[in-house]
Amino acid sequence: MSKKSKTGKKGGSQQPTTSLDAFDLDDEDLPPAVEEGALASGNYPYDKRMKRGPYEEELQALHIELMKLQSHVQKTGERVVCVFEGRDAAGKGSTIKRFMQHLNPRHARAIALSKPTDAERRQWYFQRYAAHLPTAGDIVLFDRSW
Repeated sequence: MSKKSKTGKKGGSQQPTTSLDAFDLDDEDLPPAVEEGALASGNYPYDKRMKRGPYEEELQALHIELMKLQSHVQKTGERVVCVFEGRDAAGKGSTIKRFMQHLNPRHARAIALSKPTDAERRQWYFQRYAAHLPTAGDIVLFDRSW
């Protein structure tokens, strides 16, 4: 009588078909295929924390680039949608607030939609988002999406 393996199939011991089939959650050493695609833990995305001075300089330069982007969008009539996704308390709202600090509010807005109403549930799902899409030269930041 042959024994059933962990997969429920009869037969002897079966060899894994891919490197990920042998992945063991209890083993601290990751297979090379997993290690290659894994994010660095702890200090992601930087190995060490920036000092306050260089951080402020870099942040100011990025704010200037953001204002240049808005100016370009206004001049060309392009439309920009940014969607912020993440778990609760992940910092989406704070990040959106930081973006909005340096944008002209006449051409940029943040949208945080609540749960759909009964009427919205009966409509095409994306209709509630379509009403908030940017017009020419505007930037819209969505706090969560569809």
